Parts: sequence; C-alpha cells; structure tokens
Amino acid sequence: KASSCAGSTDLSDVECRMDVIGKDGKLKCGRSCNGMRVTGCFDLLTNITVMKNGVPEQTPAFLVNEGDLVWNPLLGRGQKVIRKVAGPELNPLLKVSIEGHSVTVSDRHVFWTKEGMKLANELTVHDVLKNTEGEWKQITSITQERREGQTFVVNFSLETEDDAPEEHFVDSAGIVSGDLTIQEQMGSGREDAPDWLRQLLRK
Repeated sequence: KASSCAGSTDLSDVECRMDVIGKDGKLKCGRSCNGMRVTGCFDLLTNITVMKNGVPEQTPAFLVNEGDLVWNPLLGRGQKVIRKVAGPELNPLLKVSIEGHSVTVSDRHVFWTKEGMKLANELTVHDVLKNTEGEWKQITSITQERREGQTFVVNFSLETEDDAPEEHFVDSAGIVSGDLTIQEQMGSGREDAPDWLRQLLRK
C-alpha cells in the first residue's frame, strides 16, 4: 500500500513497520507488513552512543544506520548494527528519568532493572535502572509525552557473538536499555521469549 510518510494522518497502515531511515535522516516510504507493530522503540532524537574512529559520540537515534558501531555499556565495546526499523507510534511515549539522565521511549521498550527485564509500561518510581557508568539509580519520574500529529520511533538490532543477553543493550541517553532483538522477543508475549530472555524477565 503506497502512502506518504511525512505528515501522513492515514492510520490504516499503522501496523506496518517502515523501512530504514536513510543517512539523510528522511523516512523512506516502503513498508513491510509481515508482522504486528511492536511498541518498543526510541524517540527519534534519543542520543545513542556510537563509536566513530574509536571515539564514542552521541548520535540521534534516527541517524544510527546499519554498519555503525553502537556502544554496549555492559560489554564495554562497540557492536555493529545489522538491522534498523522505524515506524509510527500511536501510544503516548514515556519519559523515564533517573538522576542525571532521561530517555523517551514507546511503552514496550525494554529496560534492565535490578529485578530483571521490564517493559517501560511496567516500570514504577520504585524501580532501579543501570546507568551507562555501571551505577544503579532509582527512577525519579515516569511521565507520558503526548504530541500533536504522528509520532515516529526507531530501534535497531546488534550483531552478537553468542547471543548472550548482555549483547543486546545500548547506551540510550545515559541509561542502559534493550535493542530491537529484545523488543521483538518480548513483543509477542513473555511465554514466547527464548530461554536466555525469560531468565531475565521479572518474576
């Protein structure tokens, strides 16, 4: 189904995932409708740490592309982006804040907490998240962000060596959170998650 990306108000195809955002930052209009929309992505302007010539740089999520080396704070090294998707988000985004850092995501984005993996819409101010300095910090606030017009979000999968859980995390605005692989594994329900992911899920 053909439609215009920019400024579109047609929500009939919102279950379709949009193709990769180009290096020019513009949304491409090709669509892949082979799966349900998974609401677990970053706001387009979320700062993601990317390695450039061996030096970490903060890059807006929509400018991260396949082949880039995204910094994994749990492993202390860069990992190659092997897939990237972007698309419209109907639900309000959630701004999750800890001391010194905030990240805005869709409601089923995955976070690493002291109790295991939780979705953004499961978090409370009693939860404790890991920042990218390796410290555990309690959530100070969680707020909904309602915006006029259509909101777009983005996420990406990292290349892994043995698919260990720690290989699926990125530095998102100073807070450790999950990549597209975890987003998709949890998107269809916890009972469908692989063994390694179920071990991290909140009981």
